[in-house]
Amino acid sequence: MKLAEKWRIVYDTPSTATLEFFENRTKHKKDGSEESYEYVESFYYPNVKEALKGFTKKYYNGSKSIKELIDRMDYIEGLINKI
Repeated sequence: MKLAEKWRIVYDTPSTATLEFFENRTKHKKDGSEESYEYVESFYYPNVKEALKGFTKKYYNGSKSIKELIDRMDYIEGLINKI
């Protein structure tokens, strides 16, 4: 389930959920060529609810102003209402 531009939750079983930060990056090889790949940083939680809480904390942390924080809170509230 995609949460934001670079965040998603992956759940294989009802008892585990993985919050993932992902983005496309470019690797520069020794021979001068470039290779694109998807960078993924995973955060493990016991269920989807806890993964959503983790996302909320991480997503709010990047706010640069009160207005941006409120906008992010509204965005997350909208996501929760869709679930």
